[in-house]
Amino acid sequence: MARLQLKHVLSTRGLDPAAGSEDPQSFLLDQQITAHARYLTGHSGCADLHYRYGLLLSASSRLDQAIEHFRRALTINPAYPQAVLKLALALRQQSQLA
Repeated sequence: MARLQLKHVLSTRGLDPAAGSEDPQSFLLDQQITAHARYLTGHSGCADLHYRYGLLLSASSRLDQAIEHFRRALTINPAYPQAVLKLALALRQQSQLA
């Protein structure tokens, strides 16, 4: 059911993941990463934006970049518990891959 909903949303927005070899979820994730990266250029002082961008990067297995953005979120707002938790999880995952 979720795949059908995703396919419907993508088609109503003029996006066609079937044109490429990617699955729709990877396609949508890449679209969100690109949009967040663009938005960050003008809003680099927003801890929430760095945190959300880190979540997207982490979901895309880009742990080094995700860690960097979780750290930036914490530099902006040191009392950001979600960023502390996700940074710790990303660092743990990174050490397990090494």
